[in-house]
Amino acid sequence: MGDRGAAPKAHRRALRDEHGRRLRGGTLLVFPGVHAGPTLPARPRPPREPLRPPGRPSPRWTRRTGLRLPSGESGGLRGAEGRGVREPEPETIRRARAGDLRAFESLVRDYQADVWRFAYHLTRNRALAQDVTQDAFLRAYRGLASYRGQAKFTSWLLRIVRNCAIDAYRKTRHETPVADHAETAGEAERSATTPGAEERARIHDAIRRLPVSLREPFVVIEVLGYTYQEASVILGVRVGTVKSRMHRARAALMLALSEEEEAAGEV
Repeated sequence: MGDRGAAPKAHRRALRDEHGRRLRGGTLLVFPGVHAGPTLPARPRPPREPLRPPGRPSPRWTRRTGLRLPSGESGGLRGAEGRGVREPEPETIRRARAGDLRAFESLVRDYQADVWRFAYHLTRNRALAQDVTQDAFLRAYRGLASYRGQAKFTSWLLRIVRNCAIDAYRKTRHETPVADHAETAGEAERSATTPGAEERARIHDAIRRLPVSLREPFVVIEVLGYTYQEASVILGVRVGTVKSRMHRARAALMLALSEEEEAAGEV
């Protein structure tokens, strides 16, 4: 008789398999006994604030004024007020650990957006980010029986995402990189009419160009909204190292954006 906490084997199916669940990006996570049908409503999450509250003048990226990013520990690009990473209910985790597939589906729905976003910032490739997202949830599903709450669930999950991204890099590093467009045609059309979209695009493009050692903590803290302590768990480094890398990441972004601003002014 197997351990009650042991999860049944999950596997992949084609995009439109009638027994599958679509994850962000069109991939599927398939579990034995789970059939397609009406899904449970997702747990409400804190509203995300814009990069800059409406009505404020556009910041200038100059060496004199610097890059005006929020400097608080709790993150900036998602907003500093009323933000924070919401943890799942302990009962949901308990049920998922016991093999309740519905409970795990709830976790997937609640966190797949942040998982995909983190994977994309790490890989800088949408197709690869989809694979990393798929693999991370599969690995989390199989590892839930050994999760004992030694870290917050979200920190534990994103550490798995990072490990999957590292594995994906090792497998594909010798392959010829394929150009990845930052936006689809539909996203570009929507961005053209969204206030502040051009500014956000510039910042996110600059983030993509950061070295991975600086990009990781910046994305975890400023984009996803984790604290320095949580980032240290996710990245497997000391809090002091996270703070040092964040300082360097901010300085690098400040320099890149100010140089871009000055170059645009010379045209």
